[in-house]
Amino acid sequence: TISDIEARFFEQEYVMKHLIQDNFKRLDLGARRVIEALSVFNRPITLVAIDFLLEKFGAGLNVPEIVKRLAKTHVISVDRLTKTISLHPIDRDYAYNQLPAADRQAMEIRAAQFYEQLRMPQDRWKTINDLHPHLCEFEHRVNATQYSEAAQLLNQIDFDYLLPLGHTQRSIRMRRQLLDHVTDKHLKQLNLGYLGRALYDAGIYEEAIRYFLDALEMAKELQDSANEGMWTGHLGKIYDNTGRYAQALPYYHAALEIAQRVGDRRNEGIWYGNIAFVQIYLGDHLEALNGFEKAIAIAREVNDQRYVGIWSSYLGHTLADLGRYDEALVHQQDGLKIARDMNNKFNEVYRLIDMGLTYLKSGRSDQALTTIRAS
Repeated sequence: TISDIEARFFEQEYVMKHLIQDNFKRLDLGARRVIEALSVFNRPITLVAIDFLLEKFGAGLNVPEIVKRLAKTHVISVDRLTKTISLHPIDRDYAYNQLPAADRQAMEIRAAQFYEQLRMPQDRWKTINDLHPHLCEFEHRVNATQYSEAAQLLNQIDFDYLLPLGHTQRSIRMRRQLLDHVTDKHLKQLNLGYLGRALYDAGIYEEAIRYFLDALEMAKELQDSANEGMWTGHLGKIYDNTGRYAQALPYYHAALEIAQRVGDRRNEGIWYGNIAFVQIYLGDHLEALNGFEKAIAIAREVNDQRYVGIWSSYLGHTLADLGRYDEALVHQQDGLKIARDMNNKFNEVYRLIDMGLTYLKSGRSDQALTTIRAS
């Protein structure tokens, strides 16, 4: 049929290439500039964005009129609902690849600057949509080979926002884009370590270990004690979480020593608690008691109620394992109160169940049943 002949005709790559090439050549300079701007943004974009980019490359162009003309001839698409303009992917690829390397890089930088001015204040970051300008800017910084700028930008949003918001795979992809490109040693160290952290969160433990070890080596070389302690502690966590307790312990002890050396009281308490947790699994309950008590004292000193609750709960659990039920319940009740004060329903349930089991072990089945039901 004629339709089949047409389909086979347009499927031929060289035919499509020549058609696009001929159409592009027919465009005047202003139209080409608008097409080039759209190819750089590579997503539906507003007139304002095109104007901003072309301010440095097409001064005096009447962008709204050019867009109207291109839309009438179906060279570009306009979404009247979202008021955005886009380019067909085939046309985009051709136009982008026609740009001289220097122009392409300069346009990518200008596109990054457009999104830079759209960044929201940090106190308003609640969802991934609030980070959209940062994510777009990152993409253009990478395309412009501005890897240091891209790394600095990612460091602002990754550890405290992307990962907690659940965008672990996105973080991994972005971090991988920077590998072998960042030349600044401090930024390279952070990229390796934060990639390790994202892989750790994704449960890709063996690869995470490799990146943590690389980051740790660089931190030592740079005499960066704070990050040396962080990567060391995370290595301990991986071995801990995968049941390799004997391997975890030396890393936790090393992280503790670094925290003490630099006067980081908060992390000192955390590593005491983690060491105590591992000691339980290694059968050393008495040492664990000592560690949890130190962890609780430091958490109170630095006014970190979350960790006071965590370590109190673990201390109570350890005392219960040793048959010291009344002491255990005192600490478990402390942990429960903090969970309720912080409106942490997950921890509240966990601590009620733990207390119920302590009552059960001590022969108080009625109180055990009441407590577990309350969970």
